[in-house]
Amino acid sequence: MNTRFIDPQTGLNAFCADIPQGWTAQGAIIPNNVMDNWVTVTGAATSADGGKKLLYETMCTYRFVLSNPNQIGADEPVFLAQAGRLFWRYHKADEFADEVAAQIAEAGQEVVLQERSTLPGRAGTQWLSPETYQFFLQGDQQNMMRYNASTAGLASMQMQGLELTAALSVYRVPSQMGDRGILVATTVKGIQVYQTNSMIARFGGVPAETYVEWKPTFWTMLTDWPISQEDRDAFMTFVDSADLDPNVMQVSQYYSNQFNMQLDTMKRVNDERWNRVSSFAKQQSEDLDRWRADNWNSRRESSGAGGESIDDHVQRMRHESMAGVNTFEREDGTTYEFSTQADRVFENDFDPRVQVGTEGPGPDYVPDGWTEGHRKF
Repeated sequence: MNTRFIDPQTGLNAFCADIPQGWTAQGAIIPNNVMDNWVTVTGAATSADGGKKLLYETMCTYRFVLSNPNQIGADEPVFLAQAGRLFWRYHKADEFADEVAAQIAEAGQEVVLQERSTLPGRAGTQWLSPETYQFFLQGDQQNMMRYNASTAGLASMQMQGLELTAALSVYRVPSQMGDRGILVATTVKGIQVYQTNSMIARFGGVPAETYVEWKPTFWTMLTDWPISQEDRDAFMTFVDSADLDPNVMQVSQYYSNQFNMQLDTMKRVNDERWNRVSSFAKQQSEDLDRWRADNWNSRRESSGAGGESIDDHVQRMRHESMAGVNTFEREDGTTYEFSTQADRVFENDFDPRVQVGTEGPGPDYVPDGWTEGHRKF
């Protein structure tokens, strides 16, 4: 029986699907903060006796960074609010089914895989068809082209691969109260992307990275073990008939618009802040250049007592370095040179004058007729 899965909070239909006669159904459209998938659609149907349950859920898009596989989200899903992303290791459809089955079973219960195959029926055939592959390929490439055009060369995205996987898995859950069975159907879309972003790098972020963005969807049935053919047929009918309501896209677009308005506001604030910082830095640089030019010109033009042009300074430094001497100045303004190996230098008043150098602190008493020298520069 085709049934609407109504969200009691909003009164909106989440999706429609065929379920057995007498089962009750309820849906939910749950807003989230994950980019590209602003809502999660889920719904459950329960048998009249409560012993069996069907579940359907379209999950968020996860990101797994291949260029740094040990980063956050490698072992379990982690949401980063500043990125608006969920990070988790990439799972193909069969791997993701194991995660789902473990969640469906009660905590601590053993989950034993019994069967696994490619997802049959209409859902699996359509998902793995060349037409579906081309649809996703062209859509993602167009989205990346629009993104690249909107960033004015400051950021770019390039698709490196697209993978679609679908699986049907059957599990047994041993229990002293009676074994239970779990049927899990999963589809996963994964695209590998190489992205560069000089805007992020400007603020200390990663300038380029390769990652996989993957989006899973799953259907499950919790029932008795062994699983009857009737239950298998009911499950596959549920999987093949599940169809999202068009209003889900409208709700998703609403939350996307809300996010984009917030993003535009943040971008304006950041641009204004960056312009102020850039203007201040530019003014500081221009002031520093003017100061350097003025200081250079004044030093080149300086001369006379106590003054030394920049050219003379360079020549003297080169001479002292090559000769291994320091220059000392007398009270009358004349100069003499002495080895750099001396810590203190003394000169007498004889004609010709004689200089004597000492290493270490030198004598405490300086005889009459001798004068300690002082470096001119």
